[in-house]
Amino acid sequence: MAVSKRDEGKTYYYEFELFGQRYKKSTRCKNKRDAEAIEAAARLKVINDRAGIQSPRPPAPTLREFRQTFFDWVTSNSKSDYFLGKFNKLLLFPKLADTPIDRIDEPLIEAFKTWALKGDETENRKAFTKENINRSVGALRKALRYARFKLKFIDKLPLFDMYEGTASPREYVFSQEDYEHWLNSSPEPLKSASILARNSGICRGEMLALQRDCVKLLEKPDQDGFFGEIEVRRGLKRGCRRRTLKINRPMRDVLQPLIAKSSCAHVFTTPDDAEQPLSGDSLSCQACRLKAKGGFHKEAGLHTLRHTFLTEMADLADIFTLQKIAGHNQIKTTARYVHPQKRAIESAFKKLFGNGQAAAVINEVVLSSTQLACLLAGEVVLLAVPAALNFD
Repeated sequence: MAVSKRDEGKTYYYEFELFGQRYKKSTRCKNKRDAEAIEAAARLKVINDRAGIQSPRPPAPTLREFRQTFFDWVTSNSKSDYFLGKFNKLLLFPKLADTPIDRIDEPLIEAFKTWALKGDETENRKAFTKENINRSVGALRKALRYARFKLKFIDKLPLFDMYEGTASPREYVFSQEDYEHWLNSSPEPLKSASILARNSGICRGEMLALQRDCVKLLEKPDQDGFFGEIEVRRGLKRGCRRRTLKINRPMRDVLQPLIAKSSCAHVFTTPDDAEQPLSGDSLSCQACRLKAKGGFHKEAGLHTLRHTFLTEMADLADIFTLQKIAGHNQIKTTARYVHPQKRAIESAFKKLFGNGQAAAVINEVVLSSTQLACLLAGEVVLLAVPAALNFD
């Protein structure tokens, strides 16, 4: 057997030579035994293909047995554990967990959904919400697609029927007064994280994974009024989340002390030990304790601060640009995050029918990048009104 890891890599590669040709490929596995099994299967396939023999497919693993292979693949492509937690919930249903993955069909998936909707007091198990069931079924779909298209373990995929209308739209946005109250009440590092989320839309997981090499700070603002950039490339849920965010003055004032305090690669560190990165649940726990004291909306938190940023940015950018800023994979996700405020709807009608009749021409005032940066920083900007614009 010839499996090995590349330099500091975590996954095994196989490499062998047969019939004068060399074969080398990643197994996408961190487990050496699994990697050797894949290498043996690759050797057998080459030999059988040479002899014109169709290789019999080995028995498919059960969903529980497939867990580690799926986990190794997910973690080799992303540092997010989003799918891992949802996949584990599938294994709580014994009938699904102990079924070979090539025998998982629509009736079995429906049986899991029915079982998940019903809690069991004897097992101290609460009922799943429909939204959480959708997420677990989504993890199952991802696992079976990997088994089908990458590993060739199964020939076909079942249909995955999701519950519709389970994701309630987020309506609450922070007012300036609520935001200032939140900051004044927040302990560190929640306060710093809140400022970053409010001014750039960066997610909690992305902040926790943020490292010093991804932050480029400038001593003085550039010609557009920004103090550098944040390259978001770690803690991503998916590849489209990789993006570059501009640093304004409030963000600069937060990032400088965080980086100066840190004695490790991460920007956010534990309050008591600057050599250790901040744990995954620290910010969430601080936010929960803060809301438990009262005086805040039930949806207040880091994700709502991101939502507030995107809602306000929607007035300044088209939805496709906003999709890139947010790091969304689908435009419908961006549309769900952003909703026009009542004043924006009234303004649109006023522009078109302000004088009781449709306007023949709608004039626009175009802002320079410098003026836009000043507006985002909360500064006053003087605009020159075109002479042709008539307010009478």
